[in-house]
Amino acid sequence: MSDIAQLLHRPYPRNLTAAKQAMISYSQFAEDLLASALIGYEKKDGFYVDIGCFDPIKGSNTYIFYQRGWRGLCIDPNPSFASRWKKYRPNDLFLNLAISQEEGYVSYQVNEDAPATNSILLDKGDLDTNNLPNNTIQVPSKPILKVLTENIKNNTQIDLLSIDCEGEDFNVIKAFPYEMFLPKVILVEDFNRDSSSEIEQFLNSKNYRLKAIALITKIFVLNN
Repeated sequence: MSDIAQLLHRPYPRNLTAAKQAMISYSQFAEDLLASALIGYEKKDGFYVDIGCFDPIKGSNTYIFYQRGWRGLCIDPNPSFASRWKKYRPNDLFLNLAISQEEGYVSYQVNEDAPATNSILLDKGDLDTNNLPNNTIQVPSKPILKVLTENIKNNTQIDLLSIDCEGEDFNVIKAFPYEMFLPKVILVEDFNRDSSSEIEQFLNSKNYRLKAIALITKIFVLNN
């Protein structure tokens, strides 16, 4: 039986609330439902790290888990989302910053009509700041290791890691400190559906197995 078929045949949750949530997706391509099937619908005390978290509800890979009592660290460079995170997910820690190799600032191009197309341009030191698009702002940036060690306890069990960094996904995957924080399930955007993709090959080397693909998102599970 294929991995997807196994997910579809997983026992349905007995808890009424969990059953209702199992039918509602907030993600772009139902990644949250696939992750729920892998993790278990009734787990209530999980912890997630959501990098490139976007809006707290719309298109969120982690909101379905927040509703179940999970909590986590959520990171996005778009400052316009901060007030919504404070209002709708006050028990999460939202950080308005970008993930980069070095601490500093990056130039972030904002498209107010289509926030999903926002993008980080280049490190501030590499840019001609006199020739930036009018809709460009400067946002703070930090390495993922520094962000994690400053905001969560060492050896915290990360049940779900979601990464959507608009082209920087592989850099984040490579820089993630697996020796300190070992996620059980990883959702990562990967436009290369082939098994030879650098993201998939790297995660295989870290003992993760591809379990499902939701259009452009690959879902990996730690192979215990």
